[in-house]
Amino acid sequence: MRQAVIDIIYNYMKKNENSFFLTGDLGYNTLEKVQKDFPNRFINVGIAEQNMIGIAAGLAKDGNKVFVYSIIPFLTMRCFEQIRNDLCYHNCDVILLGTGAGLSYGILGSTHFALEDVAIMAALPNMAVFSPCDEMEAVLGINELIDNWQGPVYFRIGKKKEPTVHQNPFPLKIGQGIVLKEGKDTTIFATGSLVSESLLAAESL
Repeated sequence: MRQAVIDIIYNYMKKNENSFFLTGDLGYNTLEKVQKDFPNRFINVGIAEQNMIGIAAGLAKDGNKVFVYSIIPFLTMRCFEQIRNDLCYHNCDVILLGTGAGLSYGILGSTHFALEDVAIMAALPNMAVFSPCDEMEAVLGINELIDNWQGPVYFRIGKKKEPTVHQNPFPLKIGQGIVLKEGKDTTIFATGSLVSESLLAAESL
């Protein structure tokens, strides 16, 4: 999922010079191609995530499409005030790419848990939250958000290849749920990587 999203962003940046990619010293084995081919538009801010959001806001207000990449807790929690004040209140056209949804990085300890991020990002004005369940949904979502969305976006992705839920492309509308399985009596709502687990649970009902 992660690499598929980065590849789409790479292709967008190849065609649009008014675009920038920022990272907080992360993305090894993922962002090398972006860094190599767009050296003047790829900025490794270092371990300075709060400053990274300020830079992203400034670039966006100057008319650029900006992508910001980091591990979820460092992106959403450490930078919450900057996201709120710099991005959301000014409705900046910035896509925040958070990797490591849920307990994807759980082996690294509680500092890398991403359990509250959807709630805190969804509480912000002008912020759209997109949490795809698999690679197909991620590809459709990032294309739709790049082409047809204006304003701040929190795009939440896992760490590794997630189970396939969607076999084929489908009409995707931002903000609208997708019914994956019909049934009676019980409704299960799920998002992100837990969609595949929820489908397994539905089979036992």
